[in-house]
This record gives sequence, structure tokens and C-alpha cells, in this order.
Amino acid sequence: MMKTTLNGTGLALGMLLSCNVYAVNIVTLVSEEWGPGKSISTQFQPERDGEGITSSLSWQEVGRGEMSVLWFNLYQASLLTPTGEYRQGDYPLKLDIRYQRDIEADDLVKATVEQWQHLNFSEQQILVWQQELLGLWPDVTDGERLAFECLSPDSGNFYFNGELLGNVSSPGFADAFLAIWLSENTSRPDLRAQLMGDTSCDC
Repeated sequence: MMKTTLNGTGLALGMLLSCNVYAVNIVTLVSEEWGPGKSISTQFQPERDGEGITSSLSWQEVGRGEMSVLWFNLYQASLLTPTGEYRQGDYPLKLDIRYQRDIEADDLVKATVEQWQHLNFSEQQILVWQQELLGLWPDVTDGERLAFECLSPDSGNFYFNGELLGNVSSPGFADAFLAIWLSENTSRPDLRAQLMGDTSCDC
């Protein structure tokens, strides 16, 4: 199957959660029904996350949107919080991406780096975060999901098809990763508005 290569106009998500990692025995049960106000329950076995805290959260969707380049769709994304409302600086929150193309991990990381450069993060910071993701993210295929659960400005967990990949804890990483979609300076303001629930998406 042909792989899709992202260029500088694409957003990574290579969830992202630009938050690619290491297997841990934790399972996430995510509802397939995405919709504003719908609850998406996420339950974990009693393992410790990167902050040393066990997780048992119920998620509600803030908004969702679709990322497209030229004539094809790359992914659908959903922003979730425990309350269904987004406030900058409130944690935890979650970005859930469902891919609609086959994309190699290296291309996901490359697109993420390009977005950090667009947001003017320092090259030194980007290099550190890039190495974290190169060791973590897998290739994705059409229909697979990558999610980032943000625990604090610095730390978050990545999930692939509901299974924990690993935790990334690095100064400013979690906020920088989410900034790709949520910053006022994002390269995709229309997608940002959809994720924040300001506009709707027919997706």
C-alpha cells in the first residue's frame, strides 16, 4: 500500500499527542461515537503513568475537525476533556487522531518538527523532542488511531489504537505538542476552531 508523505503544510499528529514509544500493559477503551457532549470513557489497569499517578478518566468531546491536504483527507481529530470544555492551562486533556491515510513514522515526526518550526520553538528544544518521538511513534495506516493524553505542561502519554506507547516528560513538551493544533499561531486556524467547538465539522 502506498504511503503518504507529509510536507510543510501538513500537521503532524503524528500524534501525535508530535507527542511517536515503549509498550506498557494498559488498555484504553474509547467509544467509536464521536460527537459534541458525548462521553468517551477511558479506563486503565492500575499501572503508574509518567507522573506516578494512576489514571481513571471519563472524557467528553470539546470539538472535532478534519485535516486535509489538497484533495485528500489525512485524519480526523477530536479534543476531549473531563468536562467537555476547554480552558487553556487546565489538565488533563486529550487529543485523539483517527488517520485516513497510510503514513510512515518518520514522516509524522518530520511534519511535527515543521509545525514546531512554524511556531518558532528553538532548534535545541525541537531536537530533544524529535528524538523522543522517533523512538516512540509507529507507522500508521488508514483507520488507526494515535492519541495524546496531556497530564501537565511538560508530560503526557501516547496511545496507539488504545494501547499505551509510553510517556514523554520533557520541559514544555506537552504544551508544545498541543500548540500545533491549539495555538493562536497554528498553521491550521480552521481546524483549531473546530477542535475548540467554535465551528462545526461535517465529519
